[in-house]
Amino acid sequence: MDQLIQVHIEDQLLSFYCGDRLIASYPISTAKAGLGEREGSWKTPGGRHVIQQKCGSGLPLLGVLKGRKYQGYDWAPQLVQNQLEQDWIIARVLWLSGIEPSNRAYPYSSYHRYIYIHGTPPDQKMRELESKGCIRMRATDIVALFEMVREGCLVDILP
Repeated sequence: MDQLIQVHIEDQLLSFYCGDRLIASYPISTAKAGLGEREGSWKTPGGRHVIQQKCGSGLPLLGVLKGRKYQGYDWAPQLVQNQLEQDWIIARVLWLSGIEPSNRAYPYSSYHRYIYIHGTPPDQKMRELESKGCIRMRATDIVALFEMVREGCLVDILP
């Protein structure tokens, strides 16, 4: 059955469908800088994407990832004190690749900008513009979504 994720920027909501059936909806946080495709913009790219790669299967719920690799430790509040500007990526990563001219080629490529749907620490706000371009989800939500979606799932990022 066809899978589709819709990211609704205005509502800060991610919806997952199988065929015409809504399976789940989750609160999210997208870019503080708004919508945009250009590299270095810190914006969430719009348009149609595909999940190019799933990373983090089986990791701990608060497992910290860098470069899509588990770092061997879990996120904890005391880590924030030393790394205030860190954009924490935890639990799982769904790495997006643009499939439209506006988000596919350099300097607009979502894939080469490392645009993910990923887990974020429990102290991060949802339903507010807070990220640096990625789509943040609660750790429990990204784990649930990760288990349901497959690589190749379409992702529409809508204004």
